[in-house]
Amino acid sequence: HVTNINDDFSIPQVEENYWNTSNTCRSNILIPVTSYYDVSASHATVDTSGSSVTVRIGNGSMEPVSYINVALYNGDPDAGGTLIDVKSMNDVLSPGADKKLTFTWTPAAAGSYCLYLMADDDGYGRSRLHEVNEDNNKTSVDVVIE
Repeated sequence: HVTNINDDFSIPQVEENYWNTSNTCRSNILIPVTSYYDVSASHATVDTSGSSVTVRIGNGSMEPVSYINVALYNGDPDAGGTLIDVKSMNDVLSPGADKKLTFTWTPAAAGSYCLYLMADDDGYGRSRLHEVNEDNNKTSVDVVIE
């Protein structure tokens, strides 16, 4: 209760009876979690012909989330990777749920590629959601096209 803490955060020598002042025993301010999301990208796969890339987008927050932008890059976007495409997942993703999102991809030529998929990325490296953990938004998959 708040009667054993002064406004300057010091402890009073003699505590007032909380039921005479504020009656706040064991009460707390509830911090809303609705503005803090946690979307993630994981389990990226490329089909054997190299024409589609699939990623699992998850919602680890306590609130539903929708309109998640997902960007597909050739190479790590933090190191200058090239944007291939951006898709918007407009479905509502319930807390704890995940959904697969598939990109159509036509490789420019045969060779090795390291494809990165970024959840909550508009293709310019900007995110729309205020997230608890931004570190789980990126996943990658290596593919060799012959």
